[in-house]
Amino acid sequence: MLIVLASMLMLGAVAAAPSPRPAHINDNLRPAGRTQGTVLTLGLVADLGTWRPNGVEGPPLTIAAFGEENGELSNPGPLIRVREGTTVVLTIRNALGAELRVFGMCARPGPCAPVAVPAGAAREVQFTLNTPGTFYYWGSTSVSSITARPRHDTQLNGVIVVDPLAGATDDRVMVLSMFDDGPAVGPCLTDSKDAVFAINGASWPHTAKLTYAAGDSVRWRVVNLTCAQHAMHLHGFHFTVLSSGDAVLDRPLTGDQQRTAVTEAIMPGRTFAMAWTPTRAGNWLFH
Repeated sequence: MLIVLASMLMLGAVAAAPSPRPAHINDNLRPAGRTQGTVLTLGLVADLGTWRPNGVEGPPLTIAAFGEENGELSNPGPLIRVREGTTVVLTIRNALGAELRVFGMCARPGPCAPVAVPAGAAREVQFTLNTPGTFYYWGSTSVSSITARPRHDTQLNGVIVVDPLAGATDDRVMVLSMFDDGPAVGPCLTDSKDAVFAINGASWPHTAKLTYAAGDSVRWRVVNLTCAQHAMHLHGFHFTVLSSGDAVLDRPLTGDQQRTAVTEAIMPGRTFAMAWTPTRAGNWLFH
């Protein structure tokens, strides 16, 4: 069973001058930082890098991106994935040329104020993640709305997954991102020839290809960090929506609340978790 994750690519993206630091595509398989007991220690840096959503032969695009300190920049940024009850000790260093505000670095549940990091400076924050779910963090050098970020800030994104104390952690995380200028207000529905759409930092046909056996139990987490709604559609099979949330709240759906679908519309800044079982062989798209 082969599942291909597809994202739209509108040709004509403007190539930018190369940067000394590449921003690598992140498949969200490796949790970042170092965990000892119930404490995760992580250093993040925000810097300019070159991103190639269309593979190594594709045009480089200059973006602001997160990476692990003393490591590589990535798109999406490093995955924060821990068991519930974990305290995150985080240092954020801003190597960009303007003040950076990072949203989503906070306790779950709880209020979530942005962390302001002046250009060339570093800030340390600490918070505890007590609620299982799918969350995220994002940054901007100019605005306080994820839908209004200028083009160079649109890839300053990362996922936070809080797993229950027991249970499997082998579900896949898929981040939807878009390289384009968001509107000052209102929804974003672009027809720009420069827009690039990506899943986990890659544009079709360079997106991941996932292989399953008939009868497998498959779980995915989908996070929309673009400025537009997307109707995510699975070819060939129905799936069950298990939860729905945003940056600070993930609401599990139980009993009659769960819905069976082949398409789930996801608004900007929203998340959902889904489960499905492949029942027959073939090549199928999720896009």
